[in-house]
Amino acid sequence: MTDLINLPVPADKIVADFLEKISSIEPTFVEGLYLTGSLPMNDFYCNKSDIDFLVLCKRLPDKKDTKQLRNIHKIITKRFSKPDLSGTYLAIDSIQTNHPEQIKILNYHEGVLE
Repeated sequence: MTDLINLPVPADKIVADFLEKISSIEPTFVEGLYLTGSLPMNDFYCNKSDIDFLVLCKRLPDKKDTKQLRNIHKIITKRFSKPDLSGTYLAIDSIQTNHPEQIKILNYHEGVLE
């Protein structure tokens, strides 16, 4: 995972807030938060880039978790108008398969979690 200390402002605050909030869903829900895209490539522009992420979860979020995640994203969007979060929730057991077409994910992009 990228060191939060070396992230540009305000991405550092957004990622820290996001990690804190998703970790509060339940203590073992988050296996890891990985940043992708422009941030780890040092090509991030606050007013142009979004914060791309992959959350590796212990299990795929259920309806209750999804409701909490929608609320978390709504809170973060209200608190920080830019940059936007955009990413995927993926269960660790779903990638341990010989049938990648069966992998289930939950995506968050442009305010929609589906």
